[in-house]
Parts: sequence; C-alpha cells; structure tokens
Amino acid sequence: MLDFRNEPFTDFSTPANRQAMEAALAKVGSEFGREYDLRLAGELLKTPDKLKSVNPSRPSEIVGSHLKATPAMASKAIEAAHAFFPEWSRTDPAVRVGILRRVAQSIRSRKLEFDAWLVYEAGKTWPEAEATSARRSISANTTRSKWSASADRSRYRSCPAKKASCVTFRSAWA
Repeated sequence: MLDFRNEPFTDFSTPANRQAMEAALAKVGSEFGREYDLRLAGELLKTPDKLKSVNPSRPSEIVGSHLKATPAMASKAIEAAHAFFPEWSRTDPAVRVGILRRVAQSIRSRKLEFDAWLVYEAGKTWPEAEATSARRSISANTTRSKWSASADRSRYRSCPAKKASCVTFRSAWA
C-alpha cells in the first residue's frame, strides 16, 4: 500500500520551471472567454444561466463562462451516477486500478496548468497557486487515486476465488 506523500512544490527560481509556468500561463490565457457546457450523463447541455469567472486583477477580463445547472439537472446527474454503479461495481478491479492510475497521472501532468488557472481566477501569486494545487488538489487526488488503486489491487488479490463480496472499491474522491 502507498504511503501518503504531498506533491513536491515547484521551484520557480529554476529557469526550466519558470519557463514551464510561463507556458502554462500562456496556454490558459489563450482559452479566456470560453464557454463551458454542462456535461450530464455523457450529454453536453446548454442553459441560459451563466456564471462568469473574472480575473480579480483585471475585472474586465472574462476568464470563462460556466453554464449553471438547474436543480432538476442536479437530480438527473445523481440518478445517472446511481444507475451506472452496477456496471462499475462489476468492472474488474484491475481495470479500475488502471483507470485510477491514469486519473492520477493526468492530474499530475497538468499541475502547472491548474496553477495558472488559480493565478488568473483567484488572483494568486505563483507560489500561492502552487501551494494550493500541490497541497490540496493534486496531492489529495493523485494520492487518493493511487492509494485506492493500490488498496483495490491488494484487496482483490486477497479474495478467495474472486468473490464479489470481497471486491470493493473506495472512491478516489471520498
């Protein structure tokens, strides 16, 4: 089983790290003004109500617009997740482990992009954004994903004849 380890901080005094952060800021900046559709049970939806995200350092700058879900949409999302659970619970644990590891790697590989969004959306300095993403989002989610994958794998291995009652899954986001 994996031990919890915080994601290491990026040292922005290192030229390569500074250049990588500048590239992430440029990438994120190129996406300003984008409208983000809602995704519900695999379907992209549009609604008339929007939540505009602005750069607090430049309030006239729209970082992005997010469509607001209605209470009925939220209920539909819960129902869809509940309906999918039987399929997920029958998914081979080795497949679930692979999914969780890919989630962890995807989050980790985009860490500076998350930092850049925090700089623009929350007005954070680079070190503040790094501390937020490294300590909260990235560490927690990648470690939980890897830990859950490891725990799932070890529980599965210890189950006699792969009994369904032995195969459990701990959510990566719990």
